[in-house]
Amino acid sequence: MRATPEGFLYRVDMRLRPWGGVGPLVSSLDGYLGYLRQDARLWEKQALLKARVIAGDDALAADFMQQVQPFIFSATPAEVRTSVAAMKQRTESSLAARTHLG
Repeated sequence: MRATPEGFLYRVDMRLRPWGGVGPLVSSLDGYLGYLRQDARLWEKQALLKARVIAGDDALAADFMQQVQPFIFSATPAEVRTSVAAMKQRTESSLAARTHLG
């Protein structure tokens, strides 16, 4: 990756996409919904709570928002608590390891 003389506008980790480093850079609506249905982790679904349309086709955006709603709220409260606690534990472990390494 190269920076222009002006620097970077955004740094994007291309691994943070459906199916990670092996997934397509861009998904169709049907492809993304399939990912949510079959492979998405709970935190990925939870991130959609903050999803907002800021540009593009209004009809497509409304269709997307309507179709992802069931995935956002599909987990039980117990699943959410367990997932959040596990993520918190992983984060704390990672921070502790970094602090220990110095």
